[in-house]
Amino acid sequence: MYDKNKTLDTLKNEIFLSKDNLYLAEEALNSDQIPYETVKKIMEVGGYRNKINALRKAYLMGVNFDSLIGLVHDSDGPEEIRSIAGALERKLEIQKIQIVADGKHDYRQMDLVFYGFYTGRSIQEMELATDNRFDEEQIEEILSGFRYGLAYEQVAFYAKEEFDCYQMRTIKRAFLYDNLTVEEATIFALPSNNTKKMRQEINEIVAQRRKKEK
Repeated sequence: MYDKNKTLDTLKNEIFLSKDNLYLAEEALNSDQIPYETVKKIMEVGGYRNKINALRKAYLMGVNFDSLIGLVHDSDGPEEIRSIAGALERKLEIQKIQIVADGKHDYRQMDLVFYGFYTGRSIQEMELATDNRFDEEQIEEILSGFRYGLAYEQVAFYAKEEFDCYQMRTIKRAFLYDNLTVEEATIFALPSNNTKKMRQEINEIVAQRRKKEK
């Protein structure tokens, strides 16, 4: 509730506030009527306008604010805060949010992983996708492998930093549409092979298999 005994002047005496942040703090206290101690946390964690406003909006959404503060890192911007707040609003478990809310992933990566959880992916599967060396395109190729029904062993085979998203996609499609085994994939799935070279070798493997079947 609004605490009339703790005012903007009280806050100014407790933490440093720039002129711009003074205005934001006054809005949070008086217009939003956010509790004093919460406003103080918002100003301390936020630091600058866009991040402060993202935290204000998250609080007004009704999410568990202590959980949110515990998940936000200094490197996170307003977009990351919105992603984390959205996951909390949808009641995603803290353990799952923590996998990607680590200060190393951006909001695009967060959103992909959170969507994976919303659609039933397991923690084991998501941990494979959340290596902070992967960009969002690589994460998408990993997650789409699970969506299309590949086994963990198959996705883990191409979920490696040395493969770009195009190489990952080529390997994934070899499993899906050419029914190649992991053992067969070791023949063509080399980081030094571009996608054209990979496709040529996949076609050769498929042709040899057909000859044996005749």
